[in-house]
Amino acid sequence: MAKLAENITTEPEAEPKLAEATGFVGKNDGMVSTNCECCMMPLTKDTGQRTSEQYCSFCYQNGRLNAEGASLQEFQRRCFDGMRGRGMNFLIAWFFSFLIRFAPYWKARKARK
Repeated sequence: MAKLAENITTEPEAEPKLAEATGFVGKNDGMVSTNCECCMMPLTKDTGQRTSEQYCSFCYQNGRLNAEGASLQEFQRRCFDGMRGRGMNFLIAWFFSFLIRFAPYWKARKARK
């Protein structure tokens, strides 16, 4: 049994604690996601008015997803430009944009093709 952080172990019963500590909860574990399912932004960092439980205020506006009709690369570029426009460091913005490909929305969209 490896200790990952204080009071968090790799034992199966510790998985909820691990998810809570990392801030990401997967879609298949029956818990509510704490990250936007489209851009992976932590929902706790969303400063806008959210109208969806699954998506942040940047991704879900006016009753629809902003990613609809865009390719993954186009959406990543939009997010990168938005993060840079709000003053985020280039490398951090690039890294977060890279992670978008692992979001549940994009994984499901890839599986449909």
